[in-house]
Amino acid sequence: MTDDVKTHKPEEEPAPLVDEALAATDRNAGKRQGLAALQAEESRLEAYAQEASSRAKKSAIDDIRQYIRSQPLAIAASVGIAAFVYGLSR
Repeated sequence: MTDDVKTHKPEEEPAPLVDEALAATDRNAGKRQGLAALQAEESRLEAYAQEASSRAKKSAIDDIRQYIRSQPLAIAASVGIAAFVYGLSR
């Protein structure tokens, strides 16, 4: 009867995949560092865009003021025409 019963010999299973788990953790850490770097870059670009927008706005206002000072009669005529057209539409 012992011939009928096979002795169970455990198949060798691979050990827990610790190395792969650690590698996955390292990849996730790298992804987190990459995400943090992207967020820092986004903040830097946002600050730069706000600064550039502020400078552009100031420059545009300065240009308009200079144009008004250089041609006051043309501006007065333009305002008068705009007021006339507005008065007609009411």
